[in-house]
Amino acid sequence: MKRRRLSRAAKTAAILLVAGGVAGGCVAKSTYNKDVMMLAEQLTKEREEKKYKVENLEIKAANQSRSLGEITRMYIELQKDYQETQGVLQNLRGDMEALRRDIEELILVVNTNMSGSEADEMVFKLNDMDRRIGRILKKSARRPGSFRGVPR
Repeated sequence: MKRRRLSRAAKTAAILLVAGGVAGGCVAKSTYNKDVMMLAEQLTKEREEKKYKVENLEIKAANQSRSLGEITRMYIELQKDYQETQGVLQNLRGDMEALRRDIEELILVVNTNMSGSEADEMVFKLNDMDRRIGRILKKSARRPGSFRGVPR
């Protein structure tokens, strides 16, 4: 819209020059040519400025579009990695639960077949292992979005 205003302003100035020359009588040809050249230079300068601004806007738009595409691609890759990680985590949870059941069974075997301080020490160690596994399972049961930097 500004381009039209500037263009109209230049046209209006040219018309006023011509009309002024006709109304005022004779205008020297050199003065007329000088004024027309000045207006032509001004129009050329305005066109170059506008062209430069348009080119800059086109470059910015292309960069933003490229950036959006890269961000989208990275997000898709992160989602894929996240899904794979969740699968691995599920497998580990299953393995830890199985290990926990094996420890409970081993405690029963020790209590049934052994006695004395060695049996007590083994049961103590097995219970300690069971508690550690329980803490690991509790940590792994966090909500998926509760970790920093993990996409939802």
